[in-house]
Amino acid sequence: MIKLRVQCDVCGGAGLYCGFMEREGEAVVCVRCGGQGYQDLKFNEFTGRKRKNGVRRIRRGGGTIVDNPKQAQWITYEEFEKLIPGIKLKGN
Repeated sequence: MIKLRVQCDVCGGAGLYCGFMEREGEAVVCVRCGGQGYQDLKFNEFTGRKRKNGVRRIRRGGGTIVDNPKQAQWITYEEFEKLIPGIKLKGN
């Protein structure tokens, strides 16, 4: 597990948020960071792409949020792995 302390991207590190509801000279405590000005992020180190069990076919998205499954191009898991190979990491 990798832990990283980063500046809050909502309040810019101030711990206070001034948005469209606050009048001039007013602020609220940032709900993202709780007023700390930072966020502690936790990541699992990437060790290679995992296999998604139970998947029989994969729909290639058309680049839109909502695709029409009837007009989509379907591929097998094996075709997906050939089309978009996972990264080979040392030791794997």
